[in-house]
Amino acid sequence: MYSSIRYIIIILIISFIISCVDDEKRSTAIPIDLSRENSYADSIIDIVGHIALESTEEALYAEMRKMYMTDSNIYILDKKPENLKLYNFTTKGVYVNKTMVGKGPGEVFHPVDFFVSKDKKDIYLWDILNKMVVFDSKLNYKTQLHMQSNVPIYNMAPLHNGKWLISKPEPPVNGDDNVFFYAITDSTSFNSIEKLFVRRPKDYHDLFMKHPISRWYFGDIKFVEPFGYRILGLNDTMIYVAYEFDFRELSLSYKDISENDMSTILEMAWDGSKVVGIRNIIESRKAIGFTIMWDKKYEYVIYDKSSKNYITSIEAYNSGQLPHGKLMALDGEKNFVIVSSPSDFNSWKNNYGNSSAKKLTVETYDNDVLTIFSIAKTK
Repeated sequence: MYSSIRYIIIILIISFIISCVDDEKRSTAIPIDLSRENSYADSIIDIVGHIALESTEEALYAEMRKMYMTDSNIYILDKKPENLKLYNFTTKGVYVNKTMVGKGPGEVFHPVDFFVSKDKKDIYLWDILNKMVVFDSKLNYKTQLHMQSNVPIYNMAPLHNGKWLISKPEPPVNGDDNVFFYAITDSTSFNSIEKLFVRRPKDYHDLFMKHPISRWYFGDIKFVEPFGYRILGLNDTMIYVAYEFDFRELSLSYKDISENDMSTILEMAWDGSKVVGIRNIIESRKAIGFTIMWDKKYEYVIYDKSSKNYITSIEAYNSGQLPHGKLMALDGEKNFVIVSSPSDFNSWKNNYGNSSAKKLTVETYDNDVLTIFSIAKTK
């Protein structure tokens, strides 16, 4: 596969170096204060509704890896090794179908990512065994494509020109120390890589970034740097900085990274001393959200593009505006969706829940509950 590489471009210098910006550049970044006391949660969050997913035996999944929601369908990819399947529910939470585990036609052995086509008619499910399986909107099998390579691919998204952005490529030449996080491929077959970019630091070859590529059809695809606080955009010809965030004293410095190994840096995020990178970008026309790892938890931030306000999951929880949950998707193009366990949802419902929440009966061992909300209001 790599023998067919026509050229390699290094668009970014070692990514963790450029993410540690100087004072002048930091002044242009969007400041995020995870400990601020004056929250705007009650003025910018509007709950649209809740969806309790059907919890019959055939509909139960173990733990959500990814979710995508259209006007009529919800797709959920399970992450547990014993249950690696893609599930389909209606937007009322009714179970429809799921994929089968296996290596035969229409079966998927180890799915790690999926993508819904712009017209919502095709579902592309990527098997780490170098197979792309295509289903219709109800997960009925259509076709599959194979890639003859040992390269592991963990995330993918189509570009406007028909090519695909993929993450976690390997070195282009045996023995080369240069390892790249991202590549552009020729098509859904992934049979040839055209460009590699965002070089992986030599001492961090094993670094794996979860969900580094956005899901967005009407603008450019967005993706993140390792350990960084910049969200980059990719169009057909160039990469650019779309957003840059500054967590102030919680941001990693060049010294933090140059003097510590990866495990130590992750410990900084675990003990709350640093915010380590951005992941899981979710963008609507009005706002952009992402997840961070900090203080033993995954928190999220949603930034309103027009008002320049932002809301953190910490503020949303503490004010009682939203239940604890993971920021996972949009309900099509507009509203954000968080996913809460039954216990987290019931705790919030009993203390703060609105009328639509109180109508739901969710048992401890049921599937997750989705809360759909907008940030249309501003202060």
